Amino acid sequence: MPLLTAESLEHEVKFARRLAVGRGPENDLVIEDPRVSTAHALLAFEGARLRVMDLNSRNGTYVDGIRIGRWVDLVEGSELRFGPAGPFHLRETNGRRRKASTTVGATVAASEVDQGAVSTRLMLYSKDLANGTIVVEQAGQRFRYDGSMRFLLLYILAAELLEEPEATPRPNRGWVADDRLRIKLWGLHGADRRDPSALGKLIHDTRAMMRRKGIEAGFIQKKNGATRLDLLQGQVELHTP
Repeated sequence: MPLLTAESLEHEVKFARRLAVGRGPENDLVIEDPRVSTAHALLAFEGARLRVMDLNSRNGTYVDGIRIGRWVDLVEGSELRFGPAGPFHLRETNGRRRKASTTVGATVAASEVDQGAVSTRLMLYSKDLANGTIVVEQAGQRFRYDGSMRFLLLYILAAELLEEPEATPRPNRGWVADDRLRIKLWGLHGADRRDPSALGKLIHDTRAMMRRKGIEAGFIQKKNGATRLDLLQGQVELHTP
């Protein structure tokens, strides 16, 4: 069952088949912010696919930094913003107990939900500076992909994680500022020429690619202005020629 979290707002909401988002009291997720529309967005399942659609809101709905209009597929770890509200992150629940609520910016009732972490191992085999093989092992599944930009994205994030002192608290570990990440991906001049949404699209496409193969890609985490791999250092391997 999906869980939508907003850590900066100390907020979580669990839902089964659909989630209506907006400022109006009739919504499942009520965000009490005048910049959020009365009926702002809708999350709903289409078969096994979880999708989100903006409901012609004034300030827009964003998935991984990209403003959307029609239905867009979501994967675990997707970052959502409803106008200025967020970021919210999509999680799957299965195991540990934690609190959930259903309203942002108001007194809320809390309930218990389940959430569990999936054991993941990420191995990156570099062929040259910008190409290589991605291997992910997770819950008996094995994903392998040969590529360039998606590989480079993961390689940069993995290298940052492995350089962190082991004493760094996990919530603070491995974050790479998006401006620096864009420069590492496309170079100083190339980053300036790229569309501002290019990084968000690359992250979204990388997660979606894994999800299609049965891999939960929530370990690729996004927050306002930064990206990281939410893994332990022992779960990541970098291999160079």
